[in-house]
Amino acid sequence: MNLNSSPKIINLLTLFNKEYISIIEKDLYNKYSKDQEKLNILIIHLENNNINLEDINIQIILNYFLEFVGTQIEVYTFTKNDEELISLKFVKLTLSILHKIKNNELSDHFSKIEEIQQKKEITVKEFEVIYNISKSSQATYRGRLYDPLPFHQVVQNGNITYNVKEVELWKEQQHK
Repeated sequence: MNLNSSPKIINLLTLFNKEYISIIEKDLYNKYSKDQEKLNILIIHLENNNINLEDINIQIILNYFLEFVGTQIEVYTFTKNDEELISLKFVKLTLSILHKIKNNELSDHFSKIEEIQQKKEITVKEFEVIYNISKSSQATYRGRLYDPLPFHQVVQNGNITYNVKEVELWKEQQHK
């Protein structure tokens, strides 16, 4: 396999991973955490077969990737080498997440997220846990002139909180 892809594609994959990893982990966790047999079969399949972009087992990630590419300003054309690299990266990412599920490394994380999401208001730190967006990125989103991240601050320079419903609405608007 020739993996000489353009730096633009590598950068695109890196940005995608950063933005979508928690969403993909949650989807795969929900799909496979309760069925160890199905999980093991999928791990064996991905480890022992030559997987391409048409493989059903990486379609969850591929769909998110296509959604992500659609939000980019630049138009991308993928070469055969790019497709092979993307396929390989998706298989590795899927396997990494599936092994975390198998080793119960994600169950505590998702139970903590569910506990936080039951709240009406969350802190900056809780926001980071749920949405995988750092404190500094949150500040940037809050400061945007167009479509800023909604937040509440009772006193100037005081603690910032987020209303979960407002944030969910804002997140939906970000991916349209």
